[in-house]
Amino acid sequence: TMDEDTVLEINLSASDIDAITEANEPALTYILAENTSNGQLLPNNLSSENDDNVLSFNVGDELNPESLIYVPDVHFYGQDQFSFYVKDRDEAISQDVKINIMIEPVNDKPIVDQPILDVVVDEDAVTMLIPTFGVFADIESDRLDLEVSSNKEALVAAGLEDGQIRLHFIPDQNGVAIITLKSTEYITHDENLIDSHFVTEDTFSITVNPVNDIPIVVNTVGDIIVNEDSIASSIAISQVFDDTDIATNNDIL
Repeated sequence: TMDEDTVLEINLSASDIDAITEANEPALTYILAENTSNGQLLPNNLSSENDDNVLSFNVGDELNPESLIYVPDVHFYGQDQFSFYVKDRDEAISQDVKINIMIEPVNDKPIVDQPILDVVVDEDAVTMLIPTFGVFADIESDRLDLEVSSNKEALVAAGLEDGQIRLHFIPDQNGVAIITLKSTEYITHDENLIDSHFVTEDTFSITVNPVNDIPIVVNTVGDIIVNEDSIASSIAISQVFDDTDIATNNDIL
């Protein structure tokens, strides 16, 4: 028995009452009779410098009984098997021996499969919707609950709406905000839905370019009536006009 996506070391053994070992040569030869169908049998020398040259065994190949590993296919769980037989130096052959391998499932963490691209808009852009379908992937197709947040709510407010990210741009604001889409995996255990504690995040940036706004009149200057030859008088005009870009972009009137 082994866990999904791990490696199993295997030692084979057999005996022959008539076998005699001479000159340090093995009395029995192990031959692969039936190969695995959901993984690979490999020689246990993957730590050597020639890992790229390691080949899996085929039916009829000779096996080293003390140097075998089994590597299941990626994300496979269930049962696999192989069989072997032994022969002595007189070519006497044993019956096939079947080895059953049970691979137990292991919950895999969801991944970011299709990251959301960065967004660039101009100041005062209209509300934008970005689909979330396909952003995350889970090999077990477990339930994924989504949350979204913005690190600058005063620039861009983010929320979820019908499976989409809703981005609302605050009027007259510009700059850069980071949006984080978070998925939390829930798995079924004993018919109950529980939090697997696997959290996966995708982040992307929102760049809001500044747009020059026209100054506006906020305090009109009233009409003035004076008599001929009146003395000079002054009118305060510092509060007549305003420009939103004074606060955001340091504009000067």
